[in-house]
Amino acid sequence: MLGRKVVDLEARMDELETVIRRLEEAALTTARALSEVATHWDAV
Repeated sequence: MLGRKVVDLEARMDELETVIRRLEEAALTTARALSEVATHWDAV
């Protein structure tokens, strides 16, 4: 029973690591886009 819970917990942690990685990528993309927009606004 405990072994099964550990396996389930490890699987959930793997899923969370994937979600976190995707969120980090999205944050970087957003930061780049905002930087580009700011550059355009500065030029106006």
